[in-house]
Amino acid sequence: MRGKPLSCEGIQKRIEYYARKSDLNVSCHRLRHTMATQAFNADADLATIQDLLGHGQITTTQRYCRVANLKVHGLLQAMKVVSKGRSTKRE
Repeated sequence: MRGKPLSCEGIQKRIEYYARKSDLNVSCHRLRHTMATQAFNADADLATIQDLLGHGQITTTQRYCRVANLKVHGLLQAMKVVSKGRSTKRE
């Protein structure tokens, strides 16, 4: 197989193979979603992310943003809990 380009299916099969082998929950879709979420969290323009993902509708791309916002909200809630615990220990 040396010297021949990998097909999309070939890449997907390799990711699935190594995910099973390493007991990780990884897929092409998950990697794609992670890239989009990281780009959004790094303040990438929504239209740019839409273009990178090849989405025809901006609403499809907005779903990624909603997930990213929920994660940030969860992180902020966790930080509030931790900070409350610290303030009560100091008293």
